[in-house]
Amino acid sequence: NTTITPPPPPPRSEISPPNYSRPGNNNGHRPGIGNGNNHRPGNNNGHRPGIGHHPAPRPPHVAPPHRPYRPVMARPHHRPMPPRGWRPAGRIPVIRGILGLTFGSAINISLDYLLSSGYHVDGYTDDIVYLRNVSALNYVWTDAALYYGSHGLDASSFYYSTPRYDLARYNNVYNTLVATYGMPVSVSNTPASIGATWFGGNNGYITLSFGSNTLNGRLRYLTTLTYGL
Repeated sequence: NTTITPPPPPPRSEISPPNYSRPGNNNGHRPGIGNGNNHRPGNNNGHRPGIGHHPAPRPPHVAPPHRPYRPVMARPHHRPMPPRGWRPAGRIPVIRGILGLTFGSAINISLDYLLSSGYHVDGYTDDIVYLRNVSALNYVWTDAALYYGSHGLDASSFYYSTPRYDLARYNNVYNTLVATYGMPVSVSNTPASIGATWFGGNNGYITLSFGSNTLNGRLRYLTTLTYGL
């Protein structure tokens, strides 16, 4: 009988490691974790806020740069309330947030999300984040502000001013809101301004207004769109 001696095993460097990745996964990583472009919005390279690389601490306040016709972006004066006995008709969408942020989000989490998602953050305080050139309802708004209270994000306003009396943006946004939320619950028409208010299927609200404002000593006409909870 002839004895056959088996060949020696290959060096370890020639042994390929087993492939544990499942079909559709990126190198065995779950979506949103590891390398690749599958990270969830608001995460930096797939890392959840506070995990992995820590960004340098941000200063407590960053004032937005001066611009001649920047509107005065103050917190909405009050939260509108629906009329007594009002109930949403049909399947009106709920209003839970804006720009991918949920109402109630903390300001530091919001800043991480906005910066990593490519938004133009113009500045911030401890209760307001200022934005530039933000898209909402098929329009780009030159200015926007996110407002924060004791329970986190609770309102957001979008602003656009023109030197001439021009209702085109107001009317188009108004029609879009009517198509989504029905006729406004309340309207306000004065010699200086017009406005309307809608409510979602929850406690969320939307206001739209147009009126004259004096900015940097010049008369401007300002369209303002606000979402809040």
